[in-house]
Amino acid sequence: MSTRSSGVDSLYEALEIPRAGIISCLAQTKSNNRCVTGVPNRRRGAIENHIKTIFIQDLNGEDDQALEAAQPSLKQLAALLICTHNTRMEPHARGIIVVDGTRYKEQINYISSVLDTRLRSWLSKKKEKSEKSQPKGQGTSNRSSRKSQIPVAIPKTRQTTRQYGAENNALDEKSLDRFQEARQYTNPQRPKLIRESTIGEHEEDLFMSARHRDSTHRNSYTYYQKEPMSPFSPLSPRGDALVMSPASVASPDPSEVFTPSSNISTPSSVSTTPISGLLQPVDFDSSPKKKSQKSPIRENKPIDESREVEDMMQKMKLDQKDLDDDDDDDEWCNPSKQLFVSSTSRRPMTFRLGEKPEESPVRAIFDCMVKPPRERYRDSGYVYCFAEKSAPGYLKIGFTLSSELQETTELPISSWAKKHNKDKVKKRLQEQERKCGHDIDLRFQKFMPCAVQKMEALVHRTLHHENRMASCPALKCSEKHREWFEVSEDIALGVVEVWQEFSRLMPYNAAGELSEVWKDYASSQRRECILTTTELLDTEWAEQIIKVRNSNKVRLRNDLAEAQERRKMAEWQFKLVQDELLGARKGEERIQQELTKLEDSSKSANGDKHEELRL
Repeated sequence: MSTRSSGVDSLYEALEIPRAGIISCLAQTKSNNRCVTGVPNRRRGAIENHIKTIFIQDLNGEDDQALEAAQPSLKQLAALLICTHNTRMEPHARGIIVVDGTRYKEQINYISSVLDTRLRSWLSKKKEKSEKSQPKGQGTSNRSSRKSQIPVAIPKTRQTTRQYGAENNALDEKSLDRFQEARQYTNPQRPKLIRESTIGEHEEDLFMSARHRDSTHRNSYTYYQKEPMSPFSPLSPRGDALVMSPASVASPDPSEVFTPSSNISTPSSVSTTPISGLLQPVDFDSSPKKKSQKSPIRENKPIDESREVEDMMQKMKLDQKDLDDDDDDDEWCNPSKQLFVSSTSRRPMTFRLGEKPEESPVRAIFDCMVKPPRERYRDSGYVYCFAEKSAPGYLKIGFTLSSELQETTELPISSWAKKHNKDKVKKRLQEQERKCGHDIDLRFQKFMPCAVQKMEALVHRTLHHENRMASCPALKCSEKHREWFEVSEDIALGVVEVWQEFSRLMPYNAAGELSEVWKDYASSQRRECILTTTELLDTEWAEQIIKVRNSNKVRLRNDLAEAQERRKMAEWQFKLVQDELLGARKGEERIQQELTKLEDSSKSANGDKHEELRL
C-alpha cells in the first residue's frame, strides 16, 4: 500500500500538482501570464481519480503505450485545472495561444501539452532508475515481468445503476492493489485437444481422412500402418498435436466442443475440467448405422444461445437491422447482449443498450439547451414517468402538452388545472396502453411551465448512460422505443426535478430564444467543463440555478418598483385629468346656464313688442 501511495505521490510531484492545499490554475491570461486563481476545491476528487488512472495505465503498458493510453485522462485533467469564469482575477486568453513560439488552438491543448511533457519526464526518470537497479544478466527493463503479473488492460465498465450524486469512475487504494495482483493466466485461450496416451511402435493409428472432414459423412476413418520415418521425411498427420487415439472421438466442429459465450471456459475451469470430459469414447463395435448417427458430443452438447436468439427474432419478426446500431462497435450492437427479457402472456419486451455514450455528455446537454425549441413545443406541459409491470427495473420518461396552462405560469397550480391536466396525462397513458399493449404503472408527473419538450430532451441527455432500446410488446407495433431507462425511480425523479427548476426560471421567450445569461453560461461550460452529468448537477449547475434565481428576484423586484412608480405617476396624472375634466364640466354648465337666461330674456322682450303693436 505504501509503495502504491508513494508512486502516486511521485506522479503528483512530477505533474506539479499539490496533493494538499490550493491547486493553481494552469491557463494563460490575456497578458500572456500564468493565471494565479485556484481551481474549485470540489474538483480535487476528480483530479485524484484521473491521476490514479494515469498511474495505473503506466503500470499496464510500455512507455509509448502508457503515454498513448494516458492522453484522454490528461485532457480531462487539463480541463479540471482551469478555474471557473466567475472567480478569475484576470480574464483568460481565448482562441489561439502562443507560448514559447508554439501555437495552441485553445487552453486545454496548451495545458495538456504541459502535463504531457511533465509525464514524459517522469517516465524517463523512472526508466533510468529501473535500469540502474536491475541486476546484470537481465533485460534493461523489468516492465515485461510486471506485465505478466498484472492485467494487460484496465477493465472498463458502464455504469447502469449508480446513486444520484455519487462520484463517477472512483479509484481508491484498494483498486490500485487489485490491479497489481498476480494473474495466473494473462491471455486465456480455449483448451487444445491433445493425445491422451502415446502411440505404440506397432499400433494402428486412427485418423480422419481429409476428404471427409467437410462432408456429411464425418464418421469415416482411415487406418494407417506406422512406418519408420527418417529425419528428413515430410510432416505426416501423426506429427499433428491434434491426433486422436482410438479412445477419442472423430474431430468435432469447434461449435461442438466449445460452449456459447455464457459458458466460455475460464482459466480456473480449464484447469479443473479434463479433456476426457469434453471427448467421449466411441464404440468401434457398433454397426455402420450407429456410426452414421450423431456423436455423443452432439447429443449432450449445451444449448446454443445464438440459435435461441435467432428463433426469438423470427418469432418477434425482427431482423438484424433492428438489433444493430449505427456504430460498428460490438459492445453496442451485439444482439446477444440483451439485458432483460420479461416473461408475459404477450410478446416479451426486450431491452438492449441504447445509443453509444457521448464523449462529453455535458457538452451534449448544453448543445441541446442552446438549440431553440420547436414552435409547437414551446408551451407548458407535464413530464411523466411510468413502468411496465412485466419489466421491473426499467422506466419510460415522456411528455405531454398541457393546453389548459398555456395562459398562465403561476405556481402553485390551481386544483382545477391539476385535475384537468391529470386527465390529459391519463389520456396519453391510455393511448400507450391501447397502441403498445403496456401494463402501465404511473410513477410520477412533473409540470414544466416552459418548453416541456425541451425539458424532456434534457432529462434524456442527463440519463444518457442509462438509456435502453426497447422492443414493443404489441405484435403490430414496429416502432423503436428509445425513451426507456434502466434507472431507479429516485434517481429519475431527482433528474426531472432539476430540470423542473430550470423550466420555472422561464429560460426561453415566446420566440424560443434562450436568455443571454444562460447562453453565456452554456458557452463557457462547453469550452471549459469536462465533467460527468452527476458532478455538473450537484455542483456548478446547482450554483448557477441559485445565482439565476436570485438574479431574477432582484430583476423582478426592480421591475415591480418601476411598475409601482409608473402606476403612481399614472394615478397622479389621472387625478389631474379628473380635476381638469371636472373644471371643464363646471364651465360647460355655467355657460349653458347663461345661454339659457339670454334665450329666455330675448323671448320675453319679443313678446312685449308684439303686445304693443297689437294695441
